[in-house]
Amino acid sequence: MRSFIALPIPLSIRKSICEEMAFLNSQNLKKVEEENLHFTLFFLGDFIKQKDKERFCDLILSVDFHSFDLSIGKGGIFYNEDSSPKTLWLGLSKGKEEMKKLRLVLLEKIKEFGFNFTEKFSPHLTIARVKRNVDSGLLKHFFELDFSEKFSFRAEKIVWFESRLSNKGPEYFSLVEKKFV
Repeated sequence: MRSFIALPIPLSIRKSICEEMAFLNSQNLKKVEEENLHFTLFFLGDFIKQKDKERFCDLILSVDFHSFDLSIGKGGIFYNEDSSPKTLWLGLSKGKEEMKKLRLVLLEKIKEFGFNFTEKFSPHLTIARVKRNVDSGLLKHFFELDFSEKFSFRAEKIVWFESRLSNKGPEYFSLVEKKFV
């Protein structure tokens, strides 16, 4: 079962972000669909087996964390090893440290399953994946974006999602939600 733990984004914010990203209309980009926009805390892949699903749900429900404020910030780009653009993303102008703390709390919990994630964490919202060469003007415009304080919301829960791949793209199914205090 392919899955991940994420911090969801309210529908109104997702809609507004998609409206702002309308200029990313290149066939060389695969934009993330509005309903799939989220902040990934952990991509678990196939690590959690179907037989452990109930136990992992209980683990997620045992997470103790507080709600906190987030604001979407500037545009950024992750690059491939050959320096070609790979992923377009939006960072955070507020809430980055809280999200990192939340991730550490989650890491302590999921270590019980033998999961040890040591990769550096950079909170970001994936907007699009680059399929082929993209116009440098488009990338420059994206990189100059700054939504600081324009898109703000209160992070109030985490969700464990199952991700099913199809020829239409990924579909996400909520397995369990944990609301913050």
